[in-house]
Amino acid sequence: MNESAEDLTALQELIDDSARRASPSLRASFGLPAQSLSAAQLVRRCDGVFQVILATVTASGAPRCAPVGALFVAGRLYVPTGAGSHRARNVAERPALSMSLSDEAGFALIVHGRGRIMDGSDSGFAAVEDAQYRARGTRVSDWGQGVFIAVEAESLFTYARDPAAYPEAAPVSR
Repeated sequence: MNESAEDLTALQELIDDSARRASPSLRASFGLPAQSLSAAQLVRRCDGVFQVILATVTASGAPRCAPVGALFVAGRLYVPTGAGSHRARNVAERPALSMSLSDEAGFALIVHGRGRIMDGSDSGFAAVEDAQYRARGTRVSDWGQGVFIAVEAESLFTYARDPAAYPEAAPVSR
């Protein structure tokens, strides 16, 4: 886990605000807020690199989605990718994106927001790359022109069939 108490507080505020703004249909189908995970439960469930479906938008406005790895660092989502990938080019030109994850155990995550390309010149790049290395033993810089898509989440929804089954973890002190 790469989150401080402050990181978890900010993520919890996003989760709570998203639940308040959710449509009646989404609140009903996701059982919000009762079946939502807390920020601490979410980052524990999604520790390391985990698979999501990332959707971006092409120049013609067509949606494109693909399975990708993602990771939480300091309560924010990042997607490692190549600078020349279609997803990186789409985000650089049209930053709107969505991410989703669901599993057979009854967990779901939906994120809507904007992305920005984060390369080695960004001050936070090394921390995210270090988290990726700890999780997977690889670094995007080993891929040649590796970058991260930094996700600026505007809405983040979680669902758990049984929220009590997801333990919380104490934040990492820095």
